Amino acid sequence: MMWKPICAELARRPPSEEATQRLLDSSLPGWLLSPILAASPHPIGYTGLRRLALARHGDARHANTAVRGMARADPKRAFEELSEWLADPSKDIRGIATVGLAALGTDEAARQIADAAAAGHVSPLLAGQELGWMAAEGLTVVSELLAADDEVCWRVGVEAAVARWRAAPHDPLVHRWRPLVSASLSTRQPTGLLGRWLNKWVSGE
Repeated sequence: MMWKPICAELARRPPSEEATQRLLDSSLPGWLLSPILAASPHPIGYTGLRRLALARHGDARHANTAVRGMARADPKRAFEELSEWLADPSKDIRGIATVGLAALGTDEAARQIADAAAAGHVSPLLAGQELGWMAAEGLTVVSELLAADDEVCWRVGVEAAVARWRAAPHDPLVHRWRPLVSASLSTRQPTGLLGRWLNKWVSGE
């Protein structure tokens, strides 16, 4: 089955309760059902997507697709549930919760991700990357993280800024964050790949 063209076509259409129900009643395997159902999910598909996300939480690609579909199917319900998942004993479930919250693209969701990283529930790298790729609406928190005294919070902020810069170097947020990153490097010197990316960015190479 050529499922990618099907997903692309569904994404251009408004969610259909009838089509969603047919998918839920189908015998499609989870790996195939997940991207098709998530492409344009009606709210009735939320529970099915939730089931797929949890059933495949060890397979990040398919679980992330399903959890992004949850965010689209019912944003309010997804925010409440995924916020709870951030405290789950399973690292994998906390990871897909981070991805799902980022898909919501709101400041409220962004702050949940940042708080989870500060509490040690998700890594600064994952939290920062997901924040950096979020819709602009949810990124006011990154400026606060870049100015934070707490080392973990700052690390989340710079991971977000670098992720955004690498994905969209001419994005207005990248230009807004660059002075904050540059100023913070006067007192902090991260090492490794992150340090090299930051120095390359602020030096204009």
